[in-house]
Amino acid sequence: MKRIVIVNQKSDDLCYAVKEQLPKAIEYPDFNWQPQPQDIICWIPNDEIRVDLAVGDLVAKLDQSAVQPAKIVMKSIVGTADDATDGQLTRWYGETGQNLVMDHLYAIKMIDELEFPYTIVRSLPLTNNDVQRGLMTEGQPYRGNYSNIQQVATIIAQAADPEKFKNQSIGI
Repeated sequence: MKRIVIVNQKSDDLCYAVKEQLPKAIEYPDFNWQPQPQDIICWIPNDEIRVDLAVGDLVAKLDQSAVQPAKIVMKSIVGTADDATDGQLTRWYGETGQNLVMDHLYAIKMIDELEFPYTIVRSLPLTNNDVQRGLMTEGQPYRGNYSNIQQVATIIAQAADPEKFKNQSIGI
């Protein structure tokens, strides 16, 4: 059985919800751990984390390792898949919304260039309130202001399956 490693970067509520669905997952606060063959890496950064810098730690970790992950799952913000307007980004993420999108785009590009299987899970700012959303493809415009934490956790847990959502960016 493949080991699931959750890298929780200040996303405690979402990480907790994911771990409820993946109880055998191991949690780390950063990329300071030793990869094992066929790990499934679930990177869950807070929306405000400088993912453009943090992805360098992931790349360095994998470059220094002789083992390959089975898959990388990254939680990202909306706006990286032609799915939001500038006005929406400002409403959801404040005046730095465009910069956050650029940071996430860079991190996604770096993950893609690693040439390991991956899934990007895009979501709006998270809430515990009941918000029903279906899966969204790239380019499908978002409506509303929030994504439900439990729904996002479910999609991340499903994406941890190496065969599901392979090399895709999906929204919730």
